[in-house]
Amino acid sequence: MARTNNRLILDLVKDATSESNSIVDLTPYFQGRVGDSNATFPMGLTWAGRVKSLTGYNVNFQGTDSQGLAFNITNGAKDSGPGDNFGIGRFTWTFPAQTFQNPGEWSKACFYVTKDSTNEIVSTLDVHLNVFQSDVSMDTLIGSYDNRAEKMLEEFVSYLADKKSDTEKAVAGFQNNFATAFAEYEQIKTLDQSIKDMAEKNQYIGVAQLSQDRLDDQTGAVPTPTSYANGGTYLIHHSYTTLAKAGITPGTTVSSSQCDDIVYLRTIVLNGGRVIQYATVTDSDSTWTLTRRNQNTTAWQAWHVVTQF
Repeated sequence: MARTNNRLILDLVKDATSESNSIVDLTPYFQGRVGDSNATFPMGLTWAGRVKSLTGYNVNFQGTDSQGLAFNITNGAKDSGPGDNFGIGRFTWTFPAQTFQNPGEWSKACFYVTKDSTNEIVSTLDVHLNVFQSDVSMDTLIGSYDNRAEKMLEEFVSYLADKKSDTEKAVAGFQNNFATAFAEYEQIKTLDQSIKDMAEKNQYIGVAQLSQDRLDDQTGAVPTPTSYANGGTYLIHHSYTTLAKAGITPGTTVSSSQCDDIVYLRTIVLNGGRVIQYATVTDSDSTWTLTRRNQNTTAWQAWHVVTQF
């Protein structure tokens, strides 16, 4: 009966004391041959000679074969063999199919461990790997080999499975709360339409329009308070009209009977339908400022003199 391979123990603390032991020979523990498929052997990793838990770590291998083909093998460690236990750093290592394509000695070969959560990478001393010739045909050589993409694919498939589960939960939650969500959606639609209606009627004003002057060339009839209010709140309108159309009587509304016929008007639209209007009346010597506010939507109150000089 064939004897079970002794377990190869490698230390992650690289404290080689001489040239003779700076490279660990794998030959007593493992004899790979060209064409081997999933070649395995038992291994263990320690830390300064002490037990090293590999829980949460990935064990990997990298090296270059005798023909210069580079290989990088990830997650080749399994705790599936007799005596294997990641908790004490014991596992069975597997070289995937087509790793051994050419006979001869490998260079720059070593095992190393990684930990995704901390980006930790720790390698062993270099190992001496000699692949023996075999009668097995290797007509389908693949060249250099790197199975890190396989790990990424496995992680991606797992990610998709998790997202599928999350999506199914989200859909179930939406179905359970559909009535509430639909009612809220209808409220938003109603509010949106209300805002559009207000905008069409100039019933609200944006920040950019706040205190914006409206320059009106108005020498005709003075508009009604409603006409100003419909233009938007918090606006100032400037216009010109005649004394008669503004309802200002020289000698009565103001003390001078020789006033200039053109009156300057400044109209301020506040909220709540309130409109305030100022008039500037002049003659050859004096200037009068008068003010009034709207009585209702169509009529103005009487003018009152504010200043005279």
